[in-house]
Amino acid sequence: GLIYLWFALPLFLIKLLIPQAVLKAGAGGWGFLYYIWFLISGFFIISSAPVRQVIKNQRWVSLGLGLLLSTVYLFQLFSPSRHIFADNVNHWINASLSFLSAWCWLFAILGFGMRHLAFDRPILRRANEGVLAFYILHQTVLLAVGYFILKWKMDDLFKWMLIAIIAFIIILILYIAFIRKSELLRFLFGMKSNHALVRLLDRKIPFILVHVFYLGLIVFAAVKPNPDAAPMPLAYDARQDILLDASSIIGRSSSGVSVIDDEQTSTGKAIEFVSGANQRVEPDPGVYIDLRFSAPAGTYIVWLRGKSDIDDNRTDSVWLQADGHIGTRSGGIRLGNWLDIHSAGVYHWASDADEVKSIELATNGEHRIRIQPRQIPHRIDQIWLSRQQHRIPDSGKYIKPSGLSSR
Repeated sequence: GLIYLWFALPLFLIKLLIPQAVLKAGAGGWGFLYYIWFLISGFFIISSAPVRQVIKNQRWVSLGLGLLLSTVYLFQLFSPSRHIFADNVNHWINASLSFLSAWCWLFAILGFGMRHLAFDRPILRRANEGVLAFYILHQTVLLAVGYFILKWKMDDLFKWMLIAIIAFIIILILYIAFIRKSELLRFLFGMKSNHALVRLLDRKIPFILVHVFYLGLIVFAAVKPNPDAAPMPLAYDARQDILLDASSIIGRSSSGVSVIDDEQTSTGKAIEFVSGANQRVEPDPGVYIDLRFSAPAGTYIVWLRGKSDIDDNRTDSVWLQADGHIGTRSGGIRLGNWLDIHSAGVYHWASDADEVKSIELATNGEHRIRIQPRQIPHRIDQIWLSRQQHRIPDSGKYIKPSGLSSR
């Protein structure tokens, strides 16, 4: 039964010993350094028949533990009634649940796969060779295809089907026509190859150097300055930007949200969400506010001036929908997350933390936006739809309609 602990232990050591800035370098919710241990573990598991037998025998245990730990983890992340611990304690509890549940799910998938999918066919051997090539290509091709299809006027389900089918066909053509036939491309896409580079990497020193280079890239990604993430001066343009606050509300739910007095805001009033948090956009939410404004068609970057008084980064985000998306489950963008970059109890600007999010207004004239709470409790002072504020403002001051900032 200790197999879950032994495989999770290196993840704890990585988290404990490696600087946080380096660990954050990566994508998909895990830093690149964590993936190195998963890679090493794969070699260890596949080379050890006793370990594979344990994984197979304990597949039901792994599934049960995965369900249990994931439920607790999601509860602690998102439930308004979650248990609040000291920040450093809470951090390690969530990490423990994440690391252990990840390995439970991996062992469950492997165990059931070894029990029910342990058969061989010629077509499987041919298809298996291209698995990594498909994995490497899928995101690029999906994004390229989606860039065009998402603009079409049709149901989201049909868009999804078209993107999936067209992307699969393109990847298949690229794989069959080019990658599979070229020794260099086979090597670059992780397939067996007789290319000279493969023979070179069979030697110890080049093999080590490649891994040192990989680790160096991770460190470089962690420490290099990112000009796109650097704050820029607050650039409000009263002629083309839209500024909304509590006075712009045209409708709201009867509970869960209120307009309260707050002298730190632009008008002395703040929008406060205290209940109704939801991890997805609801067509008929229990808690919401609607705001109306007039604006020309175009793309607007959305910034919120808000705060959370609780030092917990699961208290500070909302969903925003515009115009025709209101009353549906589509078109919602996540905004807020002030505590990812700002201190608790202090008003400041955020889009989705410092990641820029925007909305598209399709027509000129009257528009409506709806805000639903994703996490609680927090307050919002101003909602700013900007044409040119493409990086987070370097000031937390509120905006005066004249364009001058204060406080």
